[in-house]
Amino acid sequence: MAVILKTRKPELFISDIQIRIDKGLITDWIYDSDGDFTYKKEPWDLLAWFHPYKGEQDTLTFGIIGRNGYNITLEEYSKYHGLWTEVLIKNFAKDISDIEITMPLVNIYDSLNIDL
Repeated sequence: MAVILKTRKPELFISDIQIRIDKGLITDWIYDSDGDFTYKKEPWDLLAWFHPYKGEQDTLTFGIIGRNGYNITLEEYSKYHGLWTEVLIKNFAKDISDIEITMPLVNIYDSLNIDL
């Protein structure tokens, strides 16, 4: 389930998320040096990461990446997508004109290491 959104300025959207995390406006998520976002509260902390991919003019896609050497369970996969979609809509509703969630393994952005 890649999360695909349309926004006027996808190149700024990622930095806007990071700024809100840095300012403490988004408290349940962190990002790493690669720019990937992960949930930080137990019991779901650090199980997967969303990597951003800039697409066409107004498209930004977040694909999920699991931990090295581990498959993501379907429960983890589903939970992360729900939590990530929630934070995007809650914090950026005015900046997103459309949001789509694709099914597992039908896109090129998600990890293939998913236990279905």
